[in-house]
Amino acid sequence: MRIKSIYIILFLFLFQNLYAQKLSVQTGHSSTILDLEYSPDGKYLISSGMDNKIILWDLRSSKQMNMLSGHNGPVNSITFHPAKNIIASAGDDKTVRLWEYPSGKLLETFDFFTHKVKAVDFNSDGTELACASDSIYIINLKDKTHKTINKKARKLFYTVTYGNLNKYIAFGGRKERKLYLFNISKDRIVKSSKNHSNNIIIDKDNKYLYSAGNKGTIRRVSLSLNSVHKKFNLPAERSWYSFFAVANNKKLLFAANKNGLIYVYNRKNGTKKTHLKST
Repeated sequence: MRIKSIYIILFLFLFQNLYAQKLSVQTGHSSTILDLEYSPDGKYLISSGMDNKIILWDLRSSKQMNMLSGHNGPVNSITFHPAKNIIASAGDDKTVRLWEYPSGKLLETFDFFTHKVKAVDFNSDGTELACASDSIYIINLKDKTHKTINKKARKLFYTVTYGNLNKYIAFGGRKERKLYLFNISKDRIVKSSKNHSNNIIIDKDNKYLYSAGNKGTIRRVSLSLNSVHKKFNLPAERSWYSFFAVANNKKLLFAANKNGLIYVYNRKNGTKKTHLKST
């Protein structure tokens, strides 16, 4: 599973003094940054934004390394291939693109989409790419064919992620009434939960799905189809303060809120521990 943008926020927060004069992810963008991600080897950072740009940053030299140009609209989502030097990007221009890094060479453009593409995620072995748009499209990267999950969005799906060693695909949207868990081998949706979602992750233990709600709630959903676990919903201080990103480690749950704060919770029981903000 790819490392979500909230980890980058935490990285910048904790080490801002050390890197203040070396690295600024705002340097190369002229508008809002929409997504950030580390490379699997930790050497690179990619950023994408409203300015149609994708920028590759070299964390060893703390400098901008390359700019990937090609999208004709905001670039909503970017992700690194788990094993190859490939980046996938999704844009409002109704395309998904594959890039080689660090050269920045455009390898492939998938332009069969009829709506904006809001999110992309590689499966764990890098043979497939899931894309969130008016439906969830799954691209086979070996033969370049694609199929869709039999579920149409009311508006658009904004988030998609693989989990449990490619057993599941979880997806949802900020204007969708539910988030969904799709079983790949059974080729059907096996679970749904009411939540307007901006971001979904599945934990490394493959026990829970966490959703950053568009209407002020963090929700945890068990992947067990027979779960009788108590509801785990964490409300924002204001219902109109949407959560935009969520991440976790073994003990903590992190959630980025519209009010500019990162909230830190006890992952087991949901107790709020603290929040992070710039000084």
